[in-house]
Amino acid sequence: MLTDDLTIKQLGVSFSLIIGGGIVVYLLTQQQKNTTRRQVLALKNEVLSLRSLLNESVKELTREIEVLRLSLKKDSNRDREGLYKHSSSTTLRSVESFTSACDVLQVEDRDTGDGLQFECGTSHFRHRQVESPPISVNGGDHVGKYPLDKLLNRADDLHLGNDEDREESLRLMQDHETLYDEESGFLWRLARTHVSVYDLRVSHEERHLHASSAVDCAQRALMLCTDSSDIYKWLAISLGAITDFLPTKQKIETGWTLRDHIDRAIELNEKDAILRYIRGRWFYGVCQLTWIERKLAATLFAKPPSAKIEQALEEFQTAEKLAPKTNKSNQFYLAKCEYEMGDVDAALEWLEKALDLPCTNKDDRDTHRECEAMLVRLQPRRR
Repeated sequence: MLTDDLTIKQLGVSFSLIIGGGIVVYLLTQQQKNTTRRQVLALKNEVLSLRSLLNESVKELTREIEVLRLSLKKDSNRDREGLYKHSSSTTLRSVESFTSACDVLQVEDRDTGDGLQFECGTSHFRHRQVESPPISVNGGDHVGKYPLDKLLNRADDLHLGNDEDREESLRLMQDHETLYDEESGFLWRLARTHVSVYDLRVSHEERHLHASSAVDCAQRALMLCTDSSDIYKWLAISLGAITDFLPTKQKIETGWTLRDHIDRAIELNEKDAILRYIRGRWFYGVCQLTWIERKLAATLFAKPPSAKIEQALEEFQTAEKLAPKTNKSNQFYLAKCEYEMGDVDAALEWLEKALDLPCTNKDDRDTHRECEAMLVRLQPRRR
């Protein structure tokens, strides 16, 4: 009987070992399967990510090829047909100006999303109508060209005008580019001109071409002169335009570089209202970054960009003090900041002020529509 009991106990121990061992083997097998499954899923995700990056790269390459094709075509047309030649009569307009004017009338409402949009448009400041240009004077051996000082003054006057004046400014500056392409004052103004017409274009390729040209001109100007606030300002603005065509990683990297140029420009000229508005837009854009975008920024920088809505508000307030009642977009962003901080009445007050300012160009018209839409949303919440 004792032997039977011992045998049963031994059998029990054996069964326990077998069952326990089986369970361990099963668990190990399951763990292995789960690990393998996770590895397969990780590989799948990596393949999908690489495929997405490849597709994005192909698209970017395709766009760049198309931009280059259009650029070569324009250069060829200009050489062959003498485009951008202008006389004292302002009635002479290129085909590009005509189509651009039509595009302005047909353009739809722009995307109002913020986040990574480091857009730095500056043409919201109130402009004045520019009179017809004087007859071109002789510049050395270049008959019909402006001397540099007269050209720069003329370009500054046209920049303060409406959309047509900016189109004319582009033609004027391009007509003198080969003559003054090593003058920093000319180059940053040429960058400014490209940015000015950038928003007037609807075609993706044309917008990309103007943004790229603006960056190139501003960078060349910086190589010639490193102590000009205007150069840093228009380089920052040009970089803001080019971010529309960059993938998220490059967009964040460019946004950080853009901030450095803004800060340097403000160091050189603290009284520039446009610069304070641009820095406000930068702060506001960083505040609107999504969680994913913040994580990505953290992997790119030891100290990722950060900002508070109060910082953006302060910059917009400073811009308003430096140039009161001149910038519709600045007042619109004052309204947005007040709304973000919970003061609906203050937001509505700024919206109403912005709507009172005149619309002289496409930027103003776009901002005006956004103000109207926001006013309709917030009006029922007025106290």
